[in-house]
Amino acid sequence: MKTLYRIGMAALLALGLAVSAEARVGGWSSGKLAFASEGNFSHDNSTTASVFVGAEIRKNQLADGAVIVMEAYCTIGTVNTEGATLTIGCYLGGTDMLTSVVVQDDGRLYVKAVGVVRSVGTAGTILWSIASWPENTTAAAAIAPASYVFSSDTTADTVDTTLDPLQSVSGNRGQELGLSFDWTAADAANTLDVEALLIWIY
Repeated sequence: MKTLYRIGMAALLALGLAVSAEARVGGWSSGKLAFASEGNFSHDNSTTASVFVGAEIRKNQLADGAVIVMEAYCTIGTVNTEGATLTIGCYLGGTDMLTSVVVQDDGRLYVKAVGVVRSVGTAGTILWSIASWPENTTAAAAIAPASYVFSSDTTADTVDTTLDPLQSVSGNRGQELGLSFDWTAADAANTLDVEALLIWIY
């Protein structure tokens, strides 16, 4: 009997530890891949931002504490001796919530954007961060070395999490979610191809 009791207590303790560990990491263990795309997006020789929309946030889909993660794998072409400046934005509902600037030459670029939902409702809030890893192959003074660029919101952005994607509010593009790309200067050599875009919602 004592043996069964000890086994039962051990099982309850293990379950309790598992549940408490789950609570500590929030919903990260149950993330859902909302979008996955291979290629089919480019932004070349233009100072007008292009948006790669990957998903739509449904009405009341986001919960307090939810996490949005976007990952983009890109191939870049620029004027090698000078490089070019590329602005990357976290795009939601027709607005760039946060932008990050990276100086890039020929090579690859990895972008990761993370949005943490601080509150929900008609005046919900999301705090965004963007990290970019440019693979710069030229050593010109104007081109940053191969490293990462990190940008983060100092205050959370206001988002209506109750808005249906099919609704249009003051010309807003619903709750479209993705990344925006914009060259600072137009040049025929400035090319960007997104080889893959992944969007996770946890």
